[in-house]
Amino acid sequence: MTTASKRHYAIEDSGFDSMLDQFRGLASEFLEASLANKHHGFSNVKDTLEEIHKGVSKAYPCGAGLGLMGVSTDGDVALCHRFAGSDSHKLGTVRDGIDRLVQIDFLEKHHISGKTDCHT
Repeated sequence: MTTASKRHYAIEDSGFDSMLDQFRGLASEFLEASLANKHHGFSNVKDTLEEIHKGVSKAYPCGAGLGLMGVSTDGDVALCHRFAGSDSHKLGTVRDGIDRLVQIDFLEKHHISGKTDCHT
């Protein structure tokens, strides 16, 4: 799945609602499994809960544009695997490398200090 338009596997406006509903379902399953002391493979939730429990403070919500990047089949380098193939999330190409100014701009815009709710 990608946010890149004109791809047969692109997520569109109604797809985001469907995806969020599926995440809610996974969260309910995760809670049920946790209360029953059973393993559940929803690692994003598990990792986040562990970080909260340990008091981890993060400047960014994820590794996109930091150490985690994705490469599309045509060689474009994106913020992460979820954005591979999306021109608006492109950081460079395998051939030409990463455009560090684009990367820095993205990271500055998404730093926690720029998030009003987090900052205040």
